[in-house]
Amino acid sequence: MEGGVLQVQGIPQVEEVSARNLRVRFSPVNEPLTAGGMAVWWAFDIQNVGAEVVNLTFASGQRAEVVLSHEGVERYRWSEGKAFTQALETVTIAPGEILPIVLNDELTVEAGRYDLRATIMGVAGPQGAEPVPLPQLTLTVTVQ
Repeated sequence: MEGGVLQVQGIPQVEEVSARNLRVRFSPVNEPLTAGGMAVWWAFDIQNVGAEVVNLTFASGQRAEVVLSHEGVERYRWSEGKAFTQALETVTIAPGEILPIVLNDELTVEAGRYDLRATIMGVAGPQGAEPVPLPQLTLTVTVQ
């Protein structure tokens, strides 16, 4: 924001994967990412692109995870230091409906290129079917 006006500096990456009549998208919203304890927003959305209702079942209050690794070593995990309810929850997504999930945090990694792994923590399936995990989304990001 500058003078009350939102200044767009660039369009963040958006990764997408489809599985089981669901389209899962992920974006590091405030890209380019900045080192040194700056705020970061991770955005997911899950859309039911099929013709039947799909259930997402979560084993805890944690809906998603983001992990940054540098040269094979984990340097950041969104859930680190956080506590989550330990309750089973099922979210129903109707055909065409979108479920947004937004995570925010402070990014405390050093500048550099990182492998990012984004995961929805639930399992999906139509009513009455065996649920399956959703695929992970992977991309490379630069922290300045």
